[in-house]
Amino acid sequence: GNHSWIPLNLERPPSSRVAEIFRALNEFEAKNPKLEVTHWHVEATAKGRFSEDSSYHRVYGLWVDHKPK
Repeated sequence: GNHSWIPLNLERPPSSRVAEIFRALNEFEAKNPKLEVTHWHVEATAKGRFSEDSSYHRVYGLWVDHKPK
């Protein structure tokens, strides 16, 4: 398919993990030079979801859409 999963498993919200997210995207592009990333999005828990702690967040990974260059 034209979709890939990049697992990250990071604690804290995506807004505090920007560097790690962009590093993972850059590594994906470097490892896949024949693919062009067309879209990506973060898979994460919503604030307070699945936990009594309302500050709990986890970034599970990135979904990346791509096409051949």
